[in-house]
Amino acid sequence: MAICLDAPCSGANRRYLAAVAALTLGSIFALPGTVQAAITCQRNVSADVVAFDKPLMYNRLGAGNVNGMMYALRRDVVNVNSLLPLKNAADPALQGLAIAGQVDLRGDKRQRPIVLRIRKGDCLTVSFQNLLTPAANPFNAPKVTPAGQQFRAPIVNDQTAERRVGFHVSGLQYFSMADDGANVGVNASSLVAAPNGTASYTLYAAKEGVFVVSNPGSTFGSDGNMGNNSNGLFGQVIVEPTGAESFRGQVFEEELRLAADVNLNGILDAAETTDDGHPIINYDAVYPSVEPWLSEGKAGLPILAMMTPGGEIVHSEINAVNAFRGANGLGAFPPSTYPLESEGLRNPVVPNRLEAFRDFASVFHDETVNIQAFPGFFIPAVAPTPVMPYVLAGVKDAFMINYEHI
Repeated sequence: MAICLDAPCSGANRRYLAAVAALTLGSIFALPGTVQAAITCQRNVSADVVAFDKPLMYNRLGAGNVNGMMYALRRDVVNVNSLLPLKNAADPALQGLAIAGQVDLRGDKRQRPIVLRIRKGDCLTVSFQNLLTPAANPFNAPKVTPAGQQFRAPIVNDQTAERRVGFHVSGLQYFSMADDGANVGVNASSLVAAPNGTASYTLYAAKEGVFVVSNPGSTFGSDGNMGNNSNGLFGQVIVEPTGAESFRGQVFEEELRLAADVNLNGILDAAETTDDGHPIINYDAVYPSVEPWLSEGKAGLPILAMMTPGGEIVHSEINAVNAFRGANGLGAFPPSTYPLESEGLRNPVVPNRLEAFRDFASVFHDETVNIQAFPGFFIPAVAPTPVMPYVLAGVKDAFMINYEHI
């Protein structure tokens, strides 16, 4: 685009260049309706997500943050009073109450950053609810034991005073600015939700990649000036190749057995195992519609597949197995998945991208808010020597990697 800045430029030229500039800017900053019309969703995927306060234990030595925070699927969160899950498709009467400050992670779910997997060409709609307490740092209040004694957990007060939360995915395309999940400038207040409030975001996955989830509703404060990221309020959306189906990479023995136990008799019969005794896995198996899976809100849901046939994400795992479903079942991706492979070529120095593959989501984060396992070594007033806190500063539990061992 040329720009006429010289005095001899005629009025006609200026009008022409202004029109070119308007067309160019219009193609870059298109109106929401125009953007939406240009997007074709190959699949419509949904995820029901909540944010809540969650005490986090970082290691077995005892480092942790009693005022941690998390994003999680609503299905993975329970009411602390009834212990019922917040969502139960099999029996809505068994749903727990979603009340800010009265929820916790399900007992069989590890505390990990949320990871949502979709595939290239998908549109993802996130239905979001903020279940943070109205006041920051809720677990600093003294706890009274049954014997009447007060117990106060170590004071950690790095949660920001701003309690509104959004679900912002850096790099995925928005249908409109209402899908941004941020609270910046004059953006609509509906982009972030107050405690007990809700919001909805629709995003388009134009390309493969890993996209970070954060809360731009609170961008300053806390350790390292990271807002509530340093308290654990972050995650990822991973966009897999076209046609990929994602399955859980790590499950309990009970779940793996259920995925092979066709007749549900509690043992793996000869027809359910290979000749050398390995289970024959049904990747499309669902939890039985009996107890305890009814009360747990899992009945009828996929055991291994990360989303239902209707497109709802029901598992947010760190690790996954990805494959393409062809005429012969799950296996390799077609050559048309990638440009080189579509021409019968491939880069010989990288693995074969058409094979089914495992996906390991690693989330590196520094300046993590926590109380050290042995805080006396880090407090100058009580440390064995005045220099000890500075000697240990480089090896304290502040840098973390969220991942799972295989």
